[in-house]
Amino acid sequence: MSKTLKVWELELSSKALSTQKEYRRYFGRFLERWELTADELYKTRLDDLRSPDPRDHNQMERLVKTQMAEMKRSGMAASTCRMLNKAVNFFFESQGLDLKVKAKDKPKGEAKGKRMMKSEEIRTLWDSPGTFRLRNRGLLTFGKDGGLRVGDIAAQNVGHYTEAETKHNLDGEPFKVFKPFETLKEGIIAHIHIGPEAVEVIDAYLEYRRGRGETLSKGSPLFVVGLSGQSDANLAPIRRYTREQLSHFFRHWRDRCGLPQEVSGHSLRKFHLTMLQTARVPDTWIAKLQGKSTKTAFGVYSQPEELPGELTRAYIGAYDKLRIFGKSGAVEELRLKNEELLRGLKDRDERLSQVETQLAEVVRLLNKMP
Repeated sequence: MSKTLKVWELELSSKALSTQKEYRRYFGRFLERWELTADELYKTRLDDLRSPDPRDHNQMERLVKTQMAEMKRSGMAASTCRMLNKAVNFFFESQGLDLKVKAKDKPKGEAKGKRMMKSEEIRTLWDSPGTFRLRNRGLLTFGKDGGLRVGDIAAQNVGHYTEAETKHNLDGEPFKVFKPFETLKEGIIAHIHIGPEAVEVIDAYLEYRRGRGETLSKGSPLFVVGLSGQSDANLAPIRRYTREQLSHFFRHWRDRCGLPQEVSGHSLRKFHLTMLQTARVPDTWIAKLQGKSTKTAFGVYSQPEELPGELTRAYIGAYDKLRIFGKSGAVEELRLKNEELLRGLKDRDERLSQVETQLAEVVRLLNKMP
């Protein structure tokens, strides 16, 4: 490994694992776009800065701005484009050769995905779940109940869910209290809680996956792309969502339902925060539920997680604000909807099995023909 890469890797090791992954990915894009190696990039920058022609000094900045503009025109979010600048700038910082891309030259967003999702919009998504209904409704309710970033939702395993402690409110509704989870972006502990609307759907989703013949281990993704099972040979293979795939999934779902462009998967996190605030849960406690930093004047002193059950009691007490269905009969409504859905899926599987049997008979007869 060259000195250039050794220095970069050493500096990169101080970053969170998720940041390391993103910086490597976007820096790789930059090298590929301009057909350069890391060593060639370093030498080019050094030569530009040493050039007697001042127009050469900002050559690397021009390359970064050009590529960010290309990414923006291709439909990428402004924040995604700016990640390229961060990754390339970090590389040069590690070599002692900082970039100076001005703020006015960085792509500006249109505030897409920045607005809170409203209850009626969540219900609109619920009513139009698409092909994989149980999975999609599970993602939707987990997002609004748990308040996690999209990447952290994608990172959830079956074991995170099955090993979560089950609590009940006075009406006997189930809540899941997860073991402390370290968020991917910041490495901060999130104390994940989800309520009965999410629990009912996810229980049905996991039951359905087992019924399809899928072996669920603790490390299996909680939410998967596609399904497995004997009659699903043509479906997408079982695999975990990436953060980008799950973000795209929510955008596609939003567009299909005709919701505003400002709505995204992250809007569920804003719904979670806002609804808990309206229920008068302290901001520092919400930060602990969502895995956010509590470095405020008194945030670091507030430690409800050290008092057994306090954070959970606050969440359960505030849950009515997070509901998208009325409290009365909500769980029963979900159960009936899921039973109806499972019956429909069972009927579909039986029809597929009949078709396969008929096709096999046709093949057998064709093989008999002279």
